[in-house]
Amino acid sequence: MDNAAFLAQVEDYHQAGWRLSVINATTIMPGAGEGMEQGAFDVAWAFARGAEFETIRERVAPSEEVPSISGSFAAAFLYENEMRELFGINVTGLGLDLKQ
Repeated sequence: MDNAAFLAQVEDYHQAGWRLSVINATTIMPGAGEGMEQGAFDVAWAFARGAEFETIRERVAPSEEVPSISGSFAAAFLYENEMRELFGINVTGLGLDLKQ
């Protein structure tokens, strides 16, 4: 994951008036596809503006850091704390870290 490019794209959504709709994390099951790292995650950030809906999807390795988008979308901290607590995804730079 290219963190700088990802954060720039998220900020572009913010500047263009999009809202954060949902962040979803899914565990990739072993054997689900060729070339998938065991224990990896698919993470999707969905944004909405009027009737438009767009998603950024990234494959995240268990050892990889995922930057928080709470600097652009403050409410993201809720999803991001859950990603860390429920999946063990290392989200860095949380706007509000609940440490649970």
